[in-house]
Amino acid sequence: MNFFKLSMAGLSICMGSAVAAQQAASTPAHFNAQESVRITRTHLGIAHVKADTLYGLGYGNAFAQAQDHGCILADGYLRQRGERAKYLGAHRRDQDNYYLYSDIGYRILDLPGRVAQHYNQMSDNSKALAEGFAAGYNHFLSEVAAGRETLDQACRDQPWVKPITAQDVVSSLVLMSVQGSLGRMLPMLIQAAPPQSDSLSGVDVVSESVGDITQGSNGWALGQSVTANGRGMVLANPHFPFHGNSRFWTHHATVPGELDVMGASIVGVPGIVNIGFNRNLAWTHTFSSALHHVFYRLTIDPNNPLRYRYEGQWRDLHTRQIQIPVKTAGGIETYGHTAYATHFGFLLEDTQNFP
Repeated sequence: MNFFKLSMAGLSICMGSAVAAQQAASTPAHFNAQESVRITRTHLGIAHVKADTLYGLGYGNAFAQAQDHGCILADGYLRQRGERAKYLGAHRRDQDNYYLYSDIGYRILDLPGRVAQHYNQMSDNSKALAEGFAAGYNHFLSEVAAGRETLDQACRDQPWVKPITAQDVVSSLVLMSVQGSLGRMLPMLIQAAPPQSDSLSGVDVVSESVGDITQGSNGWALGQSVTANGRGMVLANPHFPFHGNSRFWTHHATVPGELDVMGASIVGVPGIVNIGFNRNLAWTHTFSSALHHVFYRLTIDPNNPLRYRYEGQWRDLHTRQIQIPVKTAGGIETYGHTAYATHFGFLLEDTQNFP
């Protein structure tokens, strides 16, 4: 395995001046004003990011990602906050309520709130990458505002492209991690309501059943006895899209003496390589077909649809009111939704699989 050697273009970022230009409210714990980050573009425009620390690696990685896929990043942060309908309106096309539907689901999951609750329990290395990534992304936006960098036409000059925090970075990672589980159950989650309730009054929701997970990948490992150069090889073939929030991005990440890896990561992953190689080994991965969730069928109190039976006792359903701002021709309107949960977790409704 050989790293590309031909340097096409280079960019050095002094983090001290960059963070000062952002006028950040507080200085990240892992920030070092003396550190410089080097981004080198080589064959096919691949970004090679070299930094002295994980914070610097996240910083440079975010800047390079934003140069290539700034609009995908911005949309990802908008999605995990549940604010697409606020800026884009309820519909992606026709009258599908796609953005409203998405916002309701992610507001129910409340990924930012969950991350805020547990953020300080993360390792120092993880926080350094997240903090660096947020700062690097924000630096890129400041360069766009100054006319030194540009965004794709899809999100150029849009009000929803705005600075982020380290917790936004982590929330987006959590969102990626639930796409094969709760993310597939958003229709069941949104439609869930006790009998006689009209939770989605006035909104047409597309019926969508949840079947077995069919997403997967291909991977081949070849031993040295069958390769032309006498060395092991790995071919990774992840079944992910070429466009949108789940696309992969190729990069090389180096922290001298600590880390030297190259490969690809889903856009939004801070600094590290998901599938790739170092100087000694290569790796790939795929989806697990194992069940990652358990369903409980509950008995609703016939005299009170907001109660359910557990171990011979009636318990109250937990309710939460969610307000979704929606952009309309007449301005911003607010759509209200009630989310329901039990002590097991979210209330789900699926008349196709669980009549």
